[in-house]
Amino acid sequence: MKVSEINKILSPRQLAGVVLVYVAFIQLFITIYLDYINYAPISSISILLYRYLMSVAIAFLGGYIVAYLDLRVIAFLDYYASWNGRIVKRVIFEILFVSILGVFTAFLLTGIASLIHKYPESFYCAFINNIMISIVSNFMLMIILEFWVSLFEKNKSELKEQIMESEISNLKYEVLKSQIEPHFIFNSLNTMSGLIGTEPERAQKFFDELSLIYRYVLETIDSKCVRLSQELEFLESYRFLLEIRFSNKIIFHIQKTEEYLDWWLPPLCLQFAVENALKHNSLSDISPLMINIYCQHDSIYVVNNVQYKYSREYSSGIGQRNINKRYAIITEILPIYFSEGGKYYSKFPLLPEKPKF
Repeated sequence: MKVSEINKILSPRQLAGVVLVYVAFIQLFITIYLDYINYAPISSISILLYRYLMSVAIAFLGGYIVAYLDLRVIAFLDYYASWNGRIVKRVIFEILFVSILGVFTAFLLTGIASLIHKYPESFYCAFINNIMISIVSNFMLMIILEFWVSLFEKNKSELKEQIMESEISNLKYEVLKSQIEPHFIFNSLNTMSGLIGTEPERAQKFFDELSLIYRYVLETIDSKCVRLSQELEFLESYRFLLEIRFSNKIIFHIQKTEEYLDWWLPPLCLQFAVENALKHNSLSDISPLMINIYCQHDSIYVVNNVQYKYSREYSSGIGQRNINKRYAIITEILPIYFSEGGKYYSKFPLLPEKPKF
């Protein structure tokens, strides 16, 4: 939990309500107990109400501040010493925090209470008694807030998982739709048909690579991420189809950096970038579309020269949004797309380890 999420867990009004109910219960118990041991006997209902309401009011002022500080400490520890990793360190820190805050709170409340109603004993004795009450009360409050936060985190995690599953289902549909697009199938079959009569061996190779493309799509449709080596191998098949179809009108330069081959990224990102370049740019024998793919600074770049078509196709941006959503599922680092120096860049972050889901 982040500190900025404290108000999402408990708004100031909700926190005040929780603290009020808590201190009202604690002070009722303390009032009855002090009367039972004759430390502060109750002689009438009016004295009971006065003492109880005054105690609740004083305790509420200190309790609200303590509860807010407790929440901030919980948020801090969730980041630096979570229950999943550093339980002992967290428990020790919380005990120390509750004890130190208990001493400070006891001193403050004892001082305020002594000004309103003089204690039958010395300030020091009252202060010692209040330290114990304050530490125990704050410890119980910390347990309640920890439970509340854990419940909030659980609900948040379940909601995020539901949203993620919904997003993944939608993305699966979009990926399949883009790969089984009629234009792509028609162009591929038309190219293969032209090769069968003149170059049967190349036609067979074309068919094999087309099969690999669809096999890869079906195999990775349920995968949130794949190794870069797999993505580049798939891209080689896609590259072969495009070079057969466009001949010298498209030129690829793919640099494979050994260091990054076992790094991870969502599937079909590179193919999307190449397809996007084909969609928005003209290509010819005189002015071929140049596509450079290389790794740099923990990212893989797909760069193409910009030579927009005279009648540019409408771009809804759905492709980029889908890629960004797929990245958002596995990391906070999103792809970047930009134009610079007559070139268009698609920068896809690479992850050194497979994310845990």
